[in-house]
Amino acid sequence: MKIIKKYKKRLWVYGTTPLISCKRYSDKELLYILRLFNLLQISVEGYDKETYQIMAGINGFDVFMEQLKRIERIKEENSLEVKIDICFRTNNKEKLLRSELYKELSRKFNIYDIKDTFFSWFGSIKKEDLPKGAKLLLKYNSGKKENCSNANVSMTVTPDGKVLGCGCIDWLGKYVIGDCRKNTLQEIWRSPKAIKFRNAFKDGKLPSICEECGLYTSFEAGMKDKGLINYKPTDGLVYLVRQENKWVRKYGKIGIN
Repeated sequence: MKIIKKYKKRLWVYGTTPLISCKRYSDKELLYILRLFNLLQISVEGYDKETYQIMAGINGFDVFMEQLKRIERIKEENSLEVKIDICFRTNNKEKLLRSELYKELSRKFNIYDIKDTFFSWFGSIKKEDLPKGAKLLLKYNSGKKENCSNANVSMTVTPDGKVLGCGCIDWLGKYVIGDCRKNTLQEIWRSPKAIKFRNAFKDGKLPSICEECGLYTSFEAGMKDKGLINYKPTDGLVYLVRQENKWVRKYGKIGIN
C-alpha cells in the first residue's frame, strides 16, 4: 500500500473483492486502503443467505452486508472518489433480478455485471462442480491462429517477483516467463521464452491453460479500437475505456450503466 501511494499519480488502481476480508481491518485502515483505489468491483455471491451459501460455499452473507454498509459509510463520511461497481454471481438470474437485494443495491451503486455463466479455468472446473442452474462456458481454442491480446499487452508480476505470461488465469504460476529479481521487465518482455508464449496461437503450440480459456480475445479484436492508441495507465481498465469510447462515438458523451 505504501508503494501504491508513492506512485498513485501514475496509476489507476482497482480490485475485485467479496468484502469478507474487510472485517479484519479497522475503519482507519480501511479508509487508508480506499483512498488508494479508483475503482472497487464488489463480487456479490447470490442475493440472500441461502443463495450466498450455494454460490460461495460459506455462510458469509451477513458479513458481506455488514462490510458493504461500512464501505458505503466510510466513503460518504470522507467524500471519497472511489467508484464502486457491483458484480453479481448467481445460478438464477431471473430470481436475482426480482430480489430485494438487487433492488436495494441498484439504487445505490452501478450494477456492472450479472454472471450466471462461468468458464472452466483451463479445464479444472466441470459442470458438476457448479451450483444447479449455473452454466459452464466451454471454449476450444486449439484451432485459433491469432495470438491472444491478453498476453500481448500485459505482464503480471507475482509477490515473489516471478513474471507470468498470462495474469488473467495463471494464478498458480504454471507458465513463468521470467524473474524481475534477476532481469529487467524489458529484458523479460523481449526474452525468447516470453516471445514464444505470446506467439503460441500463431505457432499452433498452445500451453494447456490456453486450450479451454474462456477469456481468449484475439489481438485484432482486443486492440482494434482506435480510441486506445493514446491509452495511458491512468486511464483505467482497458475494457472499460473501450466501452466508454463506443459510448462517446454513439451518443457524444461518457456514461456507462
